[in-house]
Amino acid sequence: MTKERIAFVDYIRVIACLLVMVVHASEQFYNMGPVSQVATEDNRLWVSIYDGFFGRISVPLFMIVSAFLLVPMREGATMSQFYRRRFLRILPPFVCFLVLYAVLPATWGGFTWEEAVEQLKMVPFNFPQWGGHLWFMYPLISLYLIIPVVSPWLERSSAKDERIFLGIFAFSTLTREFCTPNVLLATFGAFLLFTCIEKAPRWINSLAKLTFGMYLMHIFFLVFIAEWIIGGNVARPLLPVWLAIPVIGLLTFLCCAVTTKLLSLIPGSKYVIG
Repeated sequence: MTKERIAFVDYIRVIACLLVMVVHASEQFYNMGPVSQVATEDNRLWVSIYDGFFGRISVPLFMIVSAFLLVPMREGATMSQFYRRRFLRILPPFVCFLVLYAVLPATWGGFTWEEAVEQLKMVPFNFPQWGGHLWFMYPLISLYLIIPVVSPWLERSSAKDERIFLGIFAFSTLTREFCTPNVLLATFGAFLLFTCIEKAPRWINSLAKLTFGMYLMHIFFLVFIAEWIIGGNVARPLLPVWLAIPVIGLLTFLCCAVTTKLLSLIPGSKYVIG
């Protein structure tokens, strides 16, 4: 039996994945070299637009989609069944890419083999040098851990109980770095806009299935694409900054889509790309 696709959810996955790559593309214009700084005022403007304006909703959209699809749990599903299904899907690829980011760059001189061994030893405790974006996996794991607890409560809670919970959550946005009121409102608004989509073409459905693997691997492509377009000078890249950032993000997205699709044809690839 084929699982029915939800059109707007597939669109969210694809757009949010692209936005993540655009955010990381913009970071290349202030995070290159020993000191993080913006080289020019032009860089500052476009980094703030792509990173601070368009891109901030990307990760929250991923989290909302996960909760939307999984809460409430399927009737009759147990906590152990839920954990087994979800964690078998995300943990093997997560561990695989932790190891890849710790070791693979040493093959082309990204760092020394001695550094690779040290990073590999630290995998249980910290991200590899190239794998900082994998921080997203920990909030996702936390979400999965709490869903079997929250789901039964939602089935029994009153509207008043839910309003109290939402009020506490809204208050917490005043104390966080990432989940701030403006990000919350922008994400909520974007989500509502996406819900107006009723149909999605087949290529969007196909891309949506690949986004987890694309997210995991994208830094491998982005770093080299950014180096090529920036040309060694963030103040004077080969393309104007307003164009360079989305081009880096889009080329990274396309490379990841093709690579993930090819890997998906290999038996057992779900343990690598989800």
